[in-house]
Amino acid sequence: MVVMGFDDEIITNELLSDILFIPIFIRMDRILIVVSQIGISSHKGYYGAGLGFLSTLITKYKGKQSLFIQSIEDNCNLDVYDGDINQYHNEGITPDEIWKSINILNKFDGAALFGITNSYI
Repeated sequence: MVVMGFDDEIITNELLSDILFIPIFIRMDRILIVVSQIGISSHKGYYGAGLGFLSTLITKYKGKQSLFIQSIEDNCNLDVYDGDINQYHNEGITPDEIWKSINILNKFDGAALFGITNSYI
């Protein structure tokens, strides 16, 4: 990396100047949550996250590995996909409310599964 100049702060800053956001990877037990968009809000149950927030994780749903897409728009949204087929959709006031209704990964609270309580967010 030194040969490429990554040890030079000026070069590094120039390379990163057009990058608006770098995804955040959060590990919880065996689950990897990827936060790819962040919004800001003062809503109590959102822990500072807001409109435009988007995170994903992969875990089993009805016995199959599935993609969970979590977002905050007017409400909190949770969509579960098996391939390109939407298997589940729910909207709620808070992430905790949504995750209680799907009744999986119960040892975590919904805000943690959304990734919004992590110190990097």
